[in-house]
Amino acid sequence: MTGCVIIDSLFFLLVIISLLITLKFFVLRKKYEHLPSPESYGLIGFYFGQYFTIHEFLSKNNFIEELQLNWSSKFGSVYVYQFLHQMICITSEEEAIKKILIDKDFPKKPEIYKIVGFPFGERFLGHGLVSEIDKEKWRNRRALFNHGFKKNAISEGIDHFNSKGNELIQKLNLVADSNKSICMFDEFNRMALDAIAKIAFDLDLDTINNQESKLNTFIAKALHGLTLKMTDPFSEIRLENRNLIKEIKQSIRNLRKFSAEKLNEIIKNFEESNHMSRTILSDILRHAKCSEDLDFELLIDDFVTFFIAGQETTANALSFCVLELGQNERVLKNQINSIRNPSVRIKEK
Repeated sequence: MTGCVIIDSLFFLLVIISLLITLKFFVLRKKYEHLPSPESYGLIGFYFGQYFTIHEFLSKNNFIEELQLNWSSKFGSVYVYQFLHQMICITSEEEAIKKILIDKDFPKKPEIYKIVGFPFGERFLGHGLVSEIDKEKWRNRRALFNHGFKKNAISEGIDHFNSKGNELIQKLNLVADSNKSICMFDEFNRMALDAIAKIAFDLDLDTINNQESKLNTFIAKALHGLTLKMTDPFSEIRLENRNLIKEIKQSIRNLRKFSAEKLNEIIKNFEESNHMSRTILSDILRHAKCSEDLDFELLIDDFVTFFIAGQETTANALSFCVLELGQNERVLKNQINSIRNPSVRIKEK
């Protein structure tokens, strides 16, 4: 008799919990029903939203941004989609983006930035400038970097960037003479990494000419880990991902180990000679006011963050330019002519 009562009580409790969960999803969906969204079908769609659509799309080696672009073309500049228990609103309107990021200064979503800082429980960007969500801590940390972005520092950085660009051009000339194909995105990644390393930390990595350098591989694998964790909350329990996640974690460890070794070398040289080339890191060391500013793990966070943010944005921008030139033959011809005949000014119609 007692056993039946316990079973009935558990069943009743499960029913109540199920009803509460269902009510929560109903209220959540109701809140955003005025916005256009992809269709979700049946009970699975009600509870999971577009999760399975996204998972299937990504399993074909596509990017989530491609799917979001497709939805944007279909539903307009503002739309919403459901990803498990949360609704994600996407906008491409300039005014809305400005208001969200600058005017209103909305807080960062902790769940997202925890993944950015610690994917799969492994410290990656940690509490660096990209992943720090405490505004006061971020402002104090950001102030340390302001000195590295003054006009004279930026001018020096441009010289280093142009120097690395020339190295890449020399390499491309050799490749062109051999009639071999080359992946420009990979080359831009190497060039950007070398430039950022020199500008920010006075490091000569020479990954442009060193094809065996594994640093780019570590970065790419770590970024893949971010995407995997963000787009598939169940990735860690999928058996097929076990080896991949091990590789991702090891790549992050290797990246931070490399960063720690280089930082130790730079700081040691600075302490011994009290001299350091003008870099972003040297400005941090000179203007640090307290022990927290020089927390070694935080320095590694910033070191890795600058590598990732600087390399990715630069390489992506350059790759995008090449892509656009390849798709616009008239502009490409004009650019080629302007290089071959720099004295000739080409008028754009």
